[in-house]
Amino acid sequence: MSNTMGDNKEHFSARISNFLIQKIKDKAKSEGKSVTAIVEDAFLQYFKDELPGLCKSCRYMNEPLDRFCSRCGKPLIEEAEAEYFNNFEEFWWKEEHFDRIVKILKDHVLKIVSG
Repeated sequence: MSNTMGDNKEHFSARISNFLIQKIKDKAKSEGKSVTAIVEDAFLQYFKDELPGLCKSCRYMNEPLDRFCSRCGKPLIEEAEAEYFNNFEEFWWKEEHFDRIVKILKDHVLKIVSG
């Protein structure tokens, strides 16, 4: 799946104060992004609760009908949350993963006790 924000871009024009334009340019330079990317990020943040498909976790723009994020795998809609956590739990209860978690926890506890 592709990031729909990257597809089919259109020119957008607005009158913005010189101060704000400079802030956008400075932020783009400091983050190594384009001015367009900074402006898109700002719009996505502003409309975050109104854009179907926008992942609240990683801010990737998925297809509007997707149930899970194509980038991070987190649920995009409430109905998918139970499915996500059920699959997550099933995965980690598998013996090879469970043993790994137990080892990590034991190692961590030993560091705390001996620390």
